[in-house]
Amino acid sequence: MGKTDLLESRKETEHFKFFCMEKDVICLENLSGILEYNCKKILHDLNLTLEEKVEVKIYPDIKTFHEEVMEDADSPEWLVGTAQSGLICIVSPLNPGPVHNYASILKTAVHEFTHTLVKKVNCKGVWRFLDEGLALFEAEQMDNKHKVILANMISRKKIPTINELESDFIGQSGFIFAYTIVEYIIKRYGFDKLNELIRNPSDFRKIFNTTEDEFEKEWVEFLNEYYRACME
Repeated sequence: MGKTDLLESRKETEHFKFFCMEKDVICLENLSGILEYNCKKILHDLNLTLEEKVEVKIYPDIKTFHEEVMEDADSPEWLVGTAQSGLICIVSPLNPGPVHNYASILKTAVHEFTHTLVKKVNCKGVWRFLDEGLALFEAEQMDNKHKVILANMISRKKIPTINELESDFIGQSGFIFAYTIVEYIIKRYGFDKLNELIRNPSDFRKIFNTTEDEFEKEWVEFLNEYYRACME
């Protein structure tokens, strides 16, 4: 019998159904609590309703998660969660591996839940910077360590363009910069415009009433004013 044969239904809440091994049941109170706490906020932000419960499968360790979910035993150790339509798969916060900890796995669950909702809003797909940036924003994953990295890259003028982010997301420190693009859109234009962009990614100029070049210029100004300044 494989490890995941023991991923039985262990708990149901208003919006989620949890599957895990018996030894991981102890984490379900915190995990279900943080997901339900964030659920209504994110649904409101995306102007969305949830008609069916989202399944959450909790794998006992990184090795099992990589082999059975990612189908790649050599996946990076920071990769501890993934999302499909109506399904979240994460590593147990009780055994998070060398990169993560209990608290960061809980945030990963919120991150992946956001991805499931973006897929409901636009099943055809959105820009990666938009999908990942919103998930990071809703999960509040921009910490001081990331801010230091960001400030350093800004000071060295290593800010990628949006097209560079899309073509080389990981190599361009995509997660950090994606967060700031979504943050900038929310601060400058509001959630309504962000929702329009998620639903209609090709209508960029119409939604923001500006060119992509001008948008990028103003985003870079935001980075310099907010992130570079806040670390000096």
